[in-house]
Amino acid sequence: MAHLPEPVRQQATLVADTVAAQCDVALCLPAGALSCRRALAAGDGPRVRAVTPDATGGGYPLDALVAEQALTVNTAAAGGNASLMTLAPA
Repeated sequence: MAHLPEPVRQQATLVADTVAAQCDVALCLPAGALSCRRALAAGDGPRVRAVTPDATGGGYPLDALVAEQALTVNTAAAGGNASLMTLAPA
């Protein structure tokens, strides 16, 4: 974890069992990457990405540590008028 920037390191947790920890991303050392990937693939639940440091010694790719979320608004549920979604409650 020493290769990670401080703000990222503060959000990371070291665990012995990535499957039991229910993590979003698993940072694996190159020597154990194959067994880590196999263990994650065999586990139940959402798919977890196994990330290894890049071959140039630059550390873990930071873009692999981003968890994306999407928010959608069903305007049809508000009667089809999107401006109704922005009204403040009375």
